[in-house]
Amino acid sequence: MKLGVRNDCVLGADLRDKMKILKNLGYDFMELALTEEQVENLSTEQMEELKAAADSTQMPIKQTSMGHFPLFATKKPAERSKLVKHIKTFVDLTNKLDGDVVLLATKEPSDDVASYAPLYFEELKNVADYARDKGVTLALEPVGLIKPSTIDKLVREIAHPAIRMYYDMGNCLYGGEDPVEQARLSADITAAIHIKGAMETSLLEMPLREILEIFAQAGFAGAGCLEIGPDDDTNKHLEEAISALRKLGY
Repeated sequence: MKLGVRNDCVLGADLRDKMKILKNLGYDFMELALTEEQVENLSTEQMEELKAAADSTQMPIKQTSMGHFPLFATKKPAERSKLVKHIKTFVDLTNKLDGDVVLLATKEPSDDVASYAPLYFEELKNVADYARDKGVTLALEPVGLIKPSTIDKLVREIAHPAIRMYYDMGNCLYGGEDPVEQARLSADITAAIHIKGAMETSLLEMPLREILEIFAQAGFAGAGCLEIGPDDDTNKHLEEAISALRKLGY
């Protein structure tokens, strides 16, 4: 499995420095998270600069992350239109970087998927078609207290080939669900995996081997991305994590 790290989980002077650090530690890619302001102002020149940084450090940006997507169904039409525009920018950026997944942080105030799945389909269909044509997948990741099983149902209700799930083992704990059982439920619709602990459970206390076996049996061909921050002013957490994960077969 290709292993990456989210950009804000690496200690470094700047993005290029972080890329070099990940390369030296043996990671395969970086996941790039952009804020709403950053994506709103993202220029073609900045996309070129990101591509040049990835090429020069030999550290691909395989995935991008849009964290301001939650509560999409509750937004006013103009706000949803703006979010869809941002998704398109993320797709363009991801395609420019030769990446394949855009993470959309997702939650709604209700578990009644049938009440908002049609809106998701109608509002996202065109940009999902656009992503499909660019070879990019939009992956809905459950965040906050929403149950991952709810996002699983949402993805299945939308039923678009370019809209899948971003399985996050730590967020299963936040949502009150078993990461192993959720892996069994969602492996067939998962585009990528976030690897981390949560609450009182550290990364290495997670059922990592069981989760890996489930995804392997399902024929999962995506990547795993670490989303763990440092405990001190070093990147020792990333060095220890990749060593442990590789030994487990990741």
